[in-house]
Amino acid sequence: MIDEEAKRQTPAKPLRFRSRASQPQISREAAAREGSILRAAVAALGMQGAQAFLNGHNDQLDGRPLAIAASSAEGYEAVSAAITAIAPVAPTIAA
Repeated sequence: MIDEEAKRQTPAKPLRFRSRASQPQISREAAAREGSILRAAVAALGMQGAQAFLNGHNDQLDGRPLAIAASSAEGYEAVSAAITAIAPVAPTIAA
């Protein structure tokens, strides 16, 4: 049994932090697609609409639109088309 005096004299172990390198990384292309689809969604749906659409499950796309858009160019095109389909129609101005 270790006595209490020995415990108090033992230095504490230094804290260890996980480096960013140990976290999953996405490619530059995937990050670019994410940023681009986010800007398109905000422009078409507004901030709250874009957040709800991109982060929720979409039955037509069979997944989360943000992840689908980032995964491939084809996924990006599918999400872009879905945004266009659900975007409110801008009113036309009579001349």
